[in-house]
Amino acid sequence: MDIEKYATLTDLDERLAAADEMISQDFKEIIGQEQAKARARQTLLGVICENGFMPSQLYTAPPGVGKSLFMRVMKGLVKKVTATPNNLKGRKTIYFESGKAMKTPLMFFTDCLVKHVHDTDAVIFGDEIHEAKPGVLSLIRDCLEPDVKRSPKLVKLGDDGEVLFNPLRHSILIATNKIDMLDDALVSRFERNNLVPYSDEEMEQILFKGLKDSGIVFHPNSLRKLAECARGTGRDVVAMCNSVRRYLAIARKNTINKDDVAIIIAQRETLPVGVTLQELKTLILLEKYGPSQLQSLAAKNGVSSAEQKTFEKYLYSRGFLNVEGVRILTEAGHNYLAMLRESNLIEKADPMPFGKIS
Repeated sequence: MDIEKYATLTDLDERLAAADEMISQDFKEIIGQEQAKARARQTLLGVICENGFMPSQLYTAPPGVGKSLFMRVMKGLVKKVTATPNNLKGRKTIYFESGKAMKTPLMFFTDCLVKHVHDTDAVIFGDEIHEAKPGVLSLIRDCLEPDVKRSPKLVKLGDDGEVLFNPLRHSILIATNKIDMLDDALVSRFERNNLVPYSDEEMEQILFKGLKDSGIVFHPNSLRKLAECARGTGRDVVAMCNSVRRYLAIARKNTINKDDVAIIIAQRETLPVGVTLQELKTLILLEKYGPSQLQSLAAKNGVSSAEQKTFEKYLYSRGFLNVEGVRILTEAGHNYLAMLRESNLIEKADPMPFGKIS
């Protein structure tokens, strides 16, 4: 629906239906993240029904799963759904690509809060918020002091002025992939919306989208097999697309079958769910030696303790090992190794990695 026509709607049901249609259309740009989109949809529709109230939100996500894209889509939707006959452009949005862009507390207070928020219906967007200065984060926390009555909050910065932050007119949406760097008092003042790694099906869709203009013909299940060996992030899609294009260019062909998939995966040294051979070695060492201290495991792996920690991060995120005190192979880790052996992706007889990869 045309935005200007939407803005003139006064019937609540018509307005909600039109807004829902706009939300669905814009969310098509985002593959997957169905739970996050469902929560965001409720938030946006709630603005129409709750006298303009839009809760401040914190988006968290692992690197590379579309956090910044989600924020940009939300920015556009906020302007659309808040458009009214008295404000055809919708609520003002101020977008910071990183916490660093918010600069010093004084600059954030005067150039953003005082200039854009005090007398205007506005939403502040801050990506990579963990990069903001502590003083800026303190100002944001002060704006969002909990109040069940949704009362306005007067925020001051010394003698540099004051801002009336009104929950019925103002809100803040921030995002980070390093939530552990944020103060608990700040985090608790936001509604949380968590983005998750892409599923194999979603990775297949993203891979197809990334490669569809290359004229590549994929044999049945070949694209899914490639997707299964990525880590579930947009960055892995880029790396996989590059590997596929490079392989085809060298092989002088434009088709991908199961044999081609096996070669590409072997060249990338990755296994299902994107586990690398070095990470696989960590799992097998834990299977062989049982619970291990970090330094002991690193020595057996032939790497430094710092490198070992790096190898473990993804395995921990997949639930294949626990790292509380000692390193322990979980049931999911045992099952993963069993699956690889059953599928002949590693040799059954040889407990160490770097065996057969097909």
